[in-house]
Amino acid sequence: MRDLAATDVLYVATDVGLWMSLPAFGPAFVVVAVVFYVVRRDRRKSAAAADGTGETDKERHDAE
Repeated sequence: MRDLAATDVLYVATDVGLWMSLPAFGPAFVVVAVVFYVVRRDRRKSAAAADGTGETDKERHDAE
């Protein structure tokens, strides 16, 4: 094998940066899911209040 000279350029292609960043995406997706859940729940409550019934969808199904 030949020795590397000072002018030789060696690139090592690795995906370590991708694998190291993956653990950060899990909690981020959980936070986004919780925010969407809360927004959706609040919109349902405000829609029920706008209808004048004052009941959420779940309460309507329980009464039937």
